[in-house]
Amino acid sequence: MFVPWPGRESHTGADYRQIESTLLNIVRLSQSLNRFRATVCFVRILAEENGYISSEGYPRFSAWLVAMLFIAFSVWVGYGAGTRIMDRRSAIRWALGIGLGGLATYNYLVFGFFGIKSWLIASGLSGVIIIVFIGEILGFVAGWIWSRQ
Repeated sequence: MFVPWPGRESHTGADYRQIESTLLNIVRLSQSLNRFRATVCFVRILAEENGYISSEGYPRFSAWLVAMLFIAFSVWVGYGAGTRIMDRRSAIRWALGIGLGGLATYNYLVFGFFGIKSWLIASGLSGVIIIVFIGEILGFVAGWIWSRQ
């Protein structure tokens, strides 16, 4: 039997039966969900394939293509900025540093040095772009030092 809610003076038997049937339906639903949950636990979940990184942690052709386009664009921007700021020789050195830095760090990813594979699987294409960009920055610094001589 249910206790009437505060503030309600009169309750009919129909009110109590409706509340009782609703509670019984909730209990039945939760019991059926628990049985369903137990069967779902035994279903094998397959990992979703990444279009840019293989399941072993190596970049695929699509990631290579994106990285090479990113390196080419960065070299073009570095050369263009170098010719406007400095002379052509410095611009070529900057662009060469950017290109070699990007290619060196992409090779770092491909060879999988120092456990980079697991990080690359987790990060995907953005990880490839981040690592290549860091290499390009380091290459630009090397090209800038080279141009100062």
